[in-house]
Amino acid sequence: MNRRFVEGALYISIATILSRLIGSFFRVPLQNIAGNEVLGIYTLIYPVYMTTLTLAVAGIPLTISKLIAEARANGNEQEIYYIFRTANILAVLLGSLSFSIIFLFSETLATVLGGQHVRIPLIILTSSLVIAPYMAIYRGFFQGFEQMQPTAISQIIEQFVRVVFILCIAFILVNQNMSVENIVSGVMIGSVISVIVSLFYLKLKWKKAKLLQQITLGFQFAQLSRWAKRIITLSIPICIGTLTFTIIFVVDSFTVPTQLIKIGFEKEIVTDLYGYYGRGLVLIQIPVVLAQSLILPMIPAVSSNTLNSQQITEKVLYFMHLTAWPISMGIFALTAPLNYALFGDFNENVLIAVTHLSALFITFSVLTTGILQANNRSVQVAIVLICCSILKGILNLLLIPFLGLLGAAIATVVVYMGLSILNTWVIKKHLSIQIWTRNYTVFSCSAIVMAMMISVPFQLLFHYTWTRIETVFYLTGITLCGAVIYCILITLFKGITNKELSCIPIIRKHITVSK
Repeated sequence: MNRRFVEGALYISIATILSRLIGSFFRVPLQNIAGNEVLGIYTLIYPVYMTTLTLAVAGIPLTISKLIAEARANGNEQEIYYIFRTANILAVLLGSLSFSIIFLFSETLATVLGGQHVRIPLIILTSSLVIAPYMAIYRGFFQGFEQMQPTAISQIIEQFVRVVFILCIAFILVNQNMSVENIVSGVMIGSVISVIVSLFYLKLKWKKAKLLQQITLGFQFAQLSRWAKRIITLSIPICIGTLTFTIIFVVDSFTVPTQLIKIGFEKEIVTDLYGYYGRGLVLIQIPVVLAQSLILPMIPAVSSNTLNSQQITEKVLYFMHLTAWPISMGIFALTAPLNYALFGDFNENVLIAVTHLSALFITFSVLTTGILQANNRSVQVAIVLICCSILKGILNLLLIPFLGLLGAAIATVVVYMGLSILNTWVIKKHLSIQIWTRNYTVFSCSAIVMAMMISVPFQLLFHYTWTRIETVFYLTGITLCGAVIYCILITLFKGITNKELSCIPIIRKHITVSK
């Protein structure tokens, strides 16, 4: 693979990280502006939208890019034209079908999600499904020509515009004393606007690039049928893999509200409680994003073919354990100060702490799923994911009547733990790699010790008199202390060597590596 591919992969990876960080952390100011109930309704609805969007378009960009790249390699401009035309028709059908299904069953979905007050926000949000598939088509088209910048920039534009409009609309509607339903409905408009703006950017880039030559031959049903089958067939396994993070929370959206109502909670209280659950979901994405970002230096090694797939997988797992353990344990240990600094109170600390604990296993699940897909194990991924989704639903039904929303959080930990263990077992079976090493023991034990040490000071200090700003300063200091403690422990117990430390640019010049 050439340098252009490596640069393109880096563009996509960095853009994905930035857009996910923006998309995660905007929930903090949203809750501060509009309150817990608005965040709760948003947390209920958004997984449904993301799952529908994933099923409709998730695999299309990669599939189209693959098919276009193959056609380019064969010098067949006519096939590129047919692929693009077919993809556009599929975009119309998939987008319209997805929105129509949500719209037709919106009353039923709203009832399951907790009440009719979520119906209008759900319809507004999912109306963007009519437009979103077009973004996927243009992104895949550019990727097929090895132009990754348009996709990367459009992802950042989409998230930035979405967050700006959501927060501005929320601020305006709150100041006008609008109802919670109206505020959430207005907030959802921001997502629709962001999709339109991102598509507009991609359309402009497409027109300027002039990559698609005009074909005089007609586009007949035979070409449509042929390419539609190929696109859909190739897209399905990719869709399944990308559902790893969202599908479990969709199960929550459909089971948690109904179970809470059954045990006596009012509908308004349910959405308020779900807002606390949403607080935990803000931070659990951090280790996933950061762990993935540390894999970026692996791309040049892959492209130069200096490592085989087994060695690459072992490196990915090594960096995953190195980073996921301390970040996840740190977030878990600092739940109380994080809750106060970000959201202004100490409510539901136990619920949020258990949700934070799932971050470790979500990270393992997402990355092991990616490893399996990279090694053509999509069928196994699908089977494991379906089984774990069913298990999540069963555990919710069993635990929530006794533990309330805490039962859903515990079920999330158990299910993602099971998912990561099953994925790891499949990896070991088919790739013959060592799934647990002495280094991993050092990383896990060091992270647990570090978490215990950084959790103590907050309990001993008179933190109830602190302001949120003072708590932020405390978190900054204690986080740095935790990082130092973790680094000392893994170095002391030889969990990381000088050779591995030399991969970090800042440290490289200060250490010597034996030949």
